[in-house]
Amino acid sequence: MQIKGHEWKGVIVEPKEWEQLNSEMKGLIPEWYIRLFHKYPIAESLLELPDLNDLELVEHSLEFVSPEEMREESLECYPGCAILKLGYICVDGGGGDPYFINVHEGEDPPVYQILHDISDEGTEIIADGKIQISDSFSELFERGTIY
Repeated sequence: MQIKGHEWKGVIVEPKEWEQLNSEMKGLIPEWYIRLFHKYPIAESLLELPDLNDLELVEHSLEFVSPEEMREESLECYPGCAILKLGYICVDGGGGDPYFINVHEGEDPPVYQILHDISDEGTEIIADGKIQISDSFSELFERGTIY
């Protein structure tokens, strides 16, 4: 995946940091994700997505996770720890309802906001608390603005 046209404000993450976390997460972090965060300073950068009905309004604001934040959101906190076994990894912990991708949905998967107060059961969370915010991970960078 290539990302063009953005001046990133985040940090580059060395592959060994992701790989260390990946061993804790049973290999769920995809190689394309690790490469992307090593090539571009995405971690800890803020991306705002405009409301599709009113481009003056911000509909979603994501701060991309570092490995430490992904560890916390995916292994220790709800809803992440409940849906990890279903293939969902956190890409933004963002206070409240975090954002996830499902690693079983290809190399450019949709991005979902997962509601945190639905249930403590993964299948119920996905059935009743998953909101798709983009058709692909790359779409975030096409539609969003980096801060």
